[in-house]
Amino acid sequence: MVSSSSLSAFDAYSAYYDLFYRDKPYEAELDWLIQKIRNYSPAACRLLDGGCGTGAYTQGFAQRGYEVLGIDMSPRMVELAIEKTGGRGNCLRPARPTPRHPGQPTPRHPGPRAGVSSLTFSEDSCPVPLSFVVGDVRDFRVQKPVDVVTLLFHVMSYQTSDDDVRRTLASCAANLEAGGLLCFDVWHAPAVLAQEPEKREKHLTEGDLQAVRHATPYHDEARRVVEVRYDIELRSPQGNENFTELHAMRYFSQPELASLLAAAGFELLEVAELVTGAPPSPATWGVCYFARKIVSSTGTTDASGRQDMTGNTDVTGAQGLQ
Repeated sequence: MVSSSSLSAFDAYSAYYDLFYRDKPYEAELDWLIQKIRNYSPAACRLLDGGCGTGAYTQGFAQRGYEVLGIDMSPRMVELAIEKTGGRGNCLRPARPTPRHPGQPTPRHPGPRAGVSSLTFSEDSCPVPLSFVVGDVRDFRVQKPVDVVTLLFHVMSYQTSDDDVRRTLASCAANLEAGGLLCFDVWHAPAVLAQEPEKREKHLTEGDLQAVRHATPYHDEARRVVEVRYDIELRSPQGNENFTELHAMRYFSQPELASLLAAAGFELLEVAELVTGAPPSPATWGVCYFARKIVSSTGTTDASGRQDMTGNTDVTGAQGLQ
């Protein structure tokens, strides 16, 4: 979990987020995820995407026919998610914003307010609504339960305390219909312990912008957390910029998460590597979990304090990096 004190640094990082992850196979991952969702919840149509970042998964789900609400802790991330649509509701060919060059001012415009959906596609440009809102996956509520909740790109691993994990799972359960599907991916403990995090360096170029990201991990085995320090160097004719931020990532074993899910009222359905579907192993760093909300004896769910998909209830807090 990234604290609110880290938001200023992360807002700087957010301008280059899509650049650093431009080689991530979002389309292949979405196709695999949709296949799983349709297998487990064939009638699903409403989806809540927690920790949505700049909206790559969120928009992908909308493009594939789901009504989607994306939430994230970073107001700047949510702004970028909206900017990627061009503000026109074009869900078929979302534009990727050009990273800001060092020395250029960050665009200032009215940003999304917590608890208020900032974008809904018009009916003539997209078959389903797509909205984004600033919110915290540990506390967020929707007025009308959704069919699917997703926490992708290791959002759950950012919940580094047991309390954060329990609150996140309780929030997911509160937002799901009885029998609804929860999907999330995490760092897999056997792989982290077998491979050990190592220093890495990533070099990227876009136009006349050159970016270097140095990743230095510190493994806190007592907490089952890897703290990764990112040192970012940016060079362009407009100027240079350096900044640093810290990401704390928790890793989980399958028995540990099975127990936490059961305590939160979920039935574990499947655990597999994203895209390949391979069973978890010491070679599988990222593992995807699918769980179903257990139907209560009354078959009903308390809806007090929820926020509808277009969002009008106050939401406090903030949510996660990817």
